[in-house]
Amino acid sequence: MKIIVFSLLLFALLILIPQTIFADDLRKFLTPVENSDYVVFAQMEIRNSSEYLTGIIIPRSYYYLDHQLTEQLLDQVPVKEKIFINQRNYELREITTEIILQENNHFLDRISLTYDSTTIFYGTDLGYAIASGDKLTTKWKILTPIG
Repeated sequence: MKIIVFSLLLFALLILIPQTIFADDLRKFLTPVENSDYVVFAQMEIRNSSEYLTGIIIPRSYYYLDHQLTEQLLDQVPVKEKIFINQRNYELREITTEIILQENNHFLDRISLTYDSTTIFYGTDLGYAIASGDKLTTKWKILTPIG
């Protein structure tokens, strides 16, 4: 049983961890979340090399890929809970990714959640100065409508 749980966690990490921070302008290929049935929220936590929390960023804009890959990604993430918002039922999925920022990264202004080397969800903000060795943990919450 422990091996199966470990294998599932490892599989999820291999699929969900890739995160592109300084990507080209992907918005021309992505759809604004506000024009969809999805509700997306992400919180970026930045810690320095001593593990001290140096910043929390919540993106102002979210985009998603209107493609079957989005559904394939979401199908692999277990539903954490079902909730009722604005007269609709939703399934809540949570995804957490973590990366160590590279030396050539000096400014964080966007995040993305990738699947099969394709950006599925994308968030932007005004930006935050970062240093070599900082760690970025992104906690995504994605609501999908039921029915």
